[in-house]
Amino acid sequence: MDIAPLDNAEVNRALELPLGDFEDALIAAAAESASATHIVTRNLADFRRAPVKAVTPEEFMWLTVRSSR
Repeated sequence: MDIAPLDNAEVNRALELPLGDFEDALIAAAAESASATHIVTRNLADFRRAPVKAVTPEEFMWLTVRSSR
């Protein structure tokens, strides 16, 4: 797991994203820039239109377990 950087490019991308909340758009833009496979959140509804798939922590744990087999 990595922490995605947040710079001018991600801020500009966040302004373009069709998300209702700027902070959520920043998270989505950083995840996209870092080529993340998922955004882990308990609030899936806010990331419905994000460029990176959002999953719950529980879903992420199951995905991690399955991929390690």
